[in-house]
Amino acid sequence: MQAEGNGAKRKLHVPVPGHRGIYTSERAGGKSVFEVRYTDSTGRRVYEVAGQKLSDAKAKLAEVTHKKATTGIVSSTATLTDVYKDWMETRDIRPGSKRTFDHLWKIHIEPALGTRKVRYLDDLTIERFLRGLKRADGKPGLLASGTQRLILATLGIILGHAVRMHLITAVPKLPAKSKPKAGEGRTRILSHDEERTLLAYCAPFPWLRSVVTIALHQALRLGEIASVRWEDVDFVTGTVTVVRTLLRDGSTGPTKGGKVCTIPLTSAAREALLELRLEADGTGFIFQNRYGKPRSLRDIQRAFNKARQRAGLGADVCFHSLRHTSISRLANHPELALVTVRDFARHANLVVTQGYVHKIEDEKVKVSINEALTGAVT
Repeated sequence: MQAEGNGAKRKLHVPVPGHRGIYTSERAGGKSVFEVRYTDSTGRRVYEVAGQKLSDAKAKLAEVTHKKATTGIVSSTATLTDVYKDWMETRDIRPGSKRTFDHLWKIHIEPALGTRKVRYLDDLTIERFLRGLKRADGKPGLLASGTQRLILATLGIILGHAVRMHLITAVPKLPAKSKPKAGEGRTRILSHDEERTLLAYCAPFPWLRSVVTIALHQALRLGEIASVRWEDVDFVTGTVTVVRTLLRDGSTGPTKGGKVCTIPLTSAAREALLELRLEADGTGFIFQNRYGKPRSLRDIQRAFNKARQRAGLGADVCFHSLRHTSISRLANHPELALVTVRDFARHANLVVTQGYVHKIEDEKVKVSINEALTGAVT
C-alpha cells in the first residue's frame, strides 16, 4: 500500500519477511516504524504502531496474541450467556458469593438478558430490566431494593468480565436516580429495650427465643445459626466453631467466607445453650425439626417476622439486624479494638466490619458531651 506525502509516495503496511503479523510503514519524514496487525473484537483489521525496533514489534505481537488466546470469546456476536460461561471458568470468588451470583443469574438475569448481545446492553436496557424485575415466588409486587442491588452488582461483574474479553470498552453506568436504593432492613440495629421486647414476643415459638439470643450475641447469620451442631460448641473452653451454613434447599455448605472460625462463647449465648442442652441428647443440629434435620430458613424467618410484628417493630428490622446489632455494640465498646470485632464477626477485612458499625444513642454519651462542653454536670 502507498500513500501521498510531501509529493512522494510512502510505503505503508509492508510485510516483514519471516515475521508474520509484523509490518513496516514510512512516516512523512521518511523514517520507518514497525507495526503489528490483528483483528479486534468487532472483526475490524487493525494496524498498531509498535516502535522503531523489530524487538518492539515482536513484543507487541506476543501481547496481542496472548490476549486473544486467553480472553475466550472474541466476537461482536457474543451474548451475555457466552460471557457468563467464560466467567464461570476463570472466576476466583468465595463459595457463598458463587452461590448468590449463580442463583441471581439463573432466576433473574438469564431469562431476561441471557440471549442479548453484549455490545447492545446499554444503560437504558439495564434500567428497563431492573424496572421489570418481579418476585421469583410469583407473588405480586416488586423485588426488595436489596435484592435489586445484588442483581445489579452481579450484572456489573459479568459485564466487567466482558470488558476483559475485549467485547465492550466499559461497563454501562446507570444514573444515581435509576439505581435501587439501599434498604435499611439489613443495617437497622436494636436497642436493649427493643431486644427485650422482641424476646418477649418470641413466646409462641419456644425455640425462637434461643435462636434470636444466640444469633444476636454470637453475631451469626441466619444460615449459620440454623446449621450449628452440638459438637460445634465447647462449654469447657467457652467457644463455638462456625463450620457451615444452611442453604435454601435444606443442604449445608461452607460459610460465606469459606473458612471455619472459632469464636468466644458469650455469657448470654452460653446460658441459652445450656438450657437447650438439658432437653437434648447432645448430638446433631441444635435447632432441628421433628425429623432430626435442621429447622428450615423459611420457618425461622417466618416465626421471626411474626414476633417482630407483635413486638411493634417496623419492617426495617429483619433477622440480619441481629448481626448488625451485635457488631455495632462491640465496635462501640471503648475497650475493644476494631480488629477484635473483625475477628469475632469473621470478616475478611476491617472495611467490611466498618460497614456494620452504627451510632448507638446513649443518654450517658449526651451527658458526657454536655459536661465536656459546658463544664457543668447535669
